[in-house]
Amino acid sequence: MGKKKIIFLLIVFVLIVIFFVVTGGKRADVMLQDFSVSEDGTKLQLHTTLVSSIGYTRKMKVKQSEDNLYLTFYSTFGFNNAMGAKNEFEVTLNSSCQEIYFDKGNGEYKLVLQKNAETNDWKMVN
Repeated sequence: MGKKKIIFLLIVFVLIVIFFVVTGGKRADVMLQDFSVSEDGTKLQLHTTLVSSIGYTRKMKVKQSEDNLYLTFYSTFGFNNAMGAKNEFEVTLNSSCQEIYFDKGNGEYKLVLQKNAETNDWKMVN
């Protein structure tokens, strides 16, 4: 009886681990709600929201390509689990950065922020 119980618990544990790994994937429904730029212009604070009413974001990965930043967001583990959820993210900017894109899935990115070359001010792109 003890051996069957251990096997059962191991199977349950493996299923739980698989569930959490599978549900912690990329989020393609993240939208920029608001942003702020540090006084020295080297940091950008992003305030995000989700199109979907289900789920949360937990982390963001930044990929730089030439003068652009490409941001990919990831969901929390589990369905609608708020543990570890974040909607504010900080991005470090270099002086050459001109545009910021959000990952929309399937290798597509959407332009969300653009820097005005004349004034060096950032503006949201609809």
